Amino acid sequence: MSSTRPVLRAFVCALAIVTIVANLVPPLEFAVALRAGKASLTPGVIGLVLLLVLAPLSAAGLALVLAWRSWARDDARVLAVFLGLLSYALGTEGTWMMLKRSGLPDWAVSVLDTGMPLAAVAGMAVMIRFSSIFPRPLSLRDLRPGASRAGRMVAGAQAWAMDPARLRRAAAWFCGVVIVVPQAISIVTGLRGDEIDLVVFSKYLALAAMLAAVTLSAANLRTNYRRADAAGRRQVFWVLEGFLFATAVAVLASALKLLQNATGYQAAQPHWYALALVAAFLGLLACLAIALFGSGALDPSLALRRTAVSGVLGLLAVVLFAVSEQVMQEWLGARLGLSARTGGIVTGVALGLAFEPLRTRTSAFVERQLARFGAEPEAPPVPLPAGTVPA
Repeated sequence: MSSTRPVLRAFVCALAIVTIVANLVPPLEFAVALRAGKASLTPGVIGLVLLLVLAPLSAAGLALVLAWRSWARDDARVLAVFLGLLSYALGTEGTWMMLKRSGLPDWAVSVLDTGMPLAAVAGMAVMIRFSSIFPRPLSLRDLRPGASRAGRMVAGAQAWAMDPARLRRAAAWFCGVVIVVPQAISIVTGLRGDEIDLVVFSKYLALAAMLAAVTLSAANLRTNYRRADAAGRRQVFWVLEGFLFATAVAVLASALKLLQNATGYQAAQPHWYALALVAAFLGLLACLAIALFGSGALDPSLALRRTAVSGVLGLLAVVLFAVSEQVMQEWLGARLGLSARTGGIVTGVALGLAFEPLRTRTSAFVERQLARFGAEPEAPPVPLPAGTVPA
């Protein structure tokens, strides 16, 4: 296993870097369309672009941090693999746009596109593995099936998934039978001109497997949280919260999707279900970031100091100020007929006056939250002995 770790580490870093590069394409395309007047800058469009870009970039960034700093730890290494695979699966839009602009034939693009659902299924298997070993490996003695049938089914699934070899075989068979074979049939029949599309069935089975994997991971983490002491519970808390959030959103969205299909109701946003799943995993990533950088749940060396967080927030405030100023300037110019110079002065003064109280309140809020999450304060300077002359 140790001989494969460098290869696995390179694979995770490569996936994360490809995801980052590919997901720079959608915002660039949007900026070009906006400048050409082919797109409008509305809150809904901005939220959609941010959601589709922020989720894969966040997963890729967390994967790179763990691969760089904490690869020697078993749980951190498994989490890094999961995040690398998840980033590639969430970055479907950017990767697809990059593949379509590569000049490759359609069949080659379809073959390469198969890597995204494969990454999703493999990521779900790795996610289950992480939940069964963090912060300590689960054993059969830790399971409490309870009296209900649902409790016994979940406990049985937990016991089954504790064997990593069994989990790998199940994921490999699922990838081959549910994803590779239907995709191959669709590609081959499409080249002959009489395409048989079986991919739609693969999507439903993959979504069902995803819901089962997220639910099982949350159950594993809840078992670990229940058996841990106070320090262990603080370590597991935010990771468990993230998985519970992702499970709740994914299950609720899936139930609404089934209801929509049964009633034939047409939503205003046709892709709302995919966006809901992206939002679910984005919430999971946010909780993982709090666990990693707020309290150092996996690696204490990753806990950020308050000065570092303040520096990042300052940079984000500058970016937010610039973006807000540009949006308000364009809005004033369109609504009030102000020139670019006058609009820039008005919006600059208004936002400058509004940002100072906002910055003060945000800094106070962040200080309270960092103290709650256990972020390390900056170490005070060590006083020199009496009579010592500084160098």
